[in-house]
Amino acid sequence: MIRRARTENVGVCVVSFHEQFLGCHAKLNAARRPEDLVRWYRKMAEVIEVYSSLSLLPFDEAAAKELAALPGSLRVGTMDLRIAATALARGLTIVTRNDRDFAQVPGLKVEDWTR
Repeated sequence: MIRRARTENVGVCVVSFHEQFLGCHAKLNAARRPEDLVRWYRKMAEVIEVYSSLSLLPFDEAAAKELAALPGSLRVGTMDLRIAATALARGLTIVTRNDRDFAQVPGLKVEDWTR
């Protein structure tokens, strides 16, 4: 979906890149066959290419402040909370298929472009 969006209107959080990179890294570490290494290094290169073509939003002091202010009772993953905090700090909308988790975050605007 990101590739079809107008890139001047889309930014990605460095935390999203972190998640994708960690996923590729884990698959590479678990790879036992050469073809698996080829597959996951290709995927890693694709992740880098896609993310480098978009505006990268930092996790900064404002995001850290938003993260600290979120209710501790939220049942949302650590990385998703960091992404939400980054969006809240900038008044941005999260575009995700995971609207179930992100919808729990107070004040966060969420859209699912796959529907």
